[in-house]
Amino acid sequence: VVSTTGVWLPASDQLVPGASWEFAQTYTQSILPAATTATVTASRKCTVSGPESVTVPAGTFDAIRVDCSEARRDTAGTTINTESKYWYAKGVGLVRQEISENDGAAVVSELSSYYSPSP
Repeated sequence: VVSTTGVWLPASDQLVPGASWEFAQTYTQSILPAATTATVTASRKCTVSGPESVTVPAGTFDAIRVDCSEARRDTAGTTINTESKYWYAKGVGLVRQEISENDGAAVVSELSSYYSPSP
């Protein structure tokens, strides 16, 4: 990592509807199979869209949804734009994420199980 500004995810008490923040990072990345490197600059803006219920294999959770837009540009001139949605449940953490890129790539990850110890 060459440089970083902002925060990736604020503290949980700051995740209130309407809250927003930015994160920027410059880093060096290896590109295979050519074994070359590129410098990548990424900028990300996130907003809390509000509480909502989300159902995943581990159950149904009251969660806070965070929507993010990210742009990554490398020294080769490649630009990738990403739209992401993250659902965080209190006492559990990240329970679902949806990430889609302008090249058509998409990923959905869901919490399949978790253990909550008795108090």
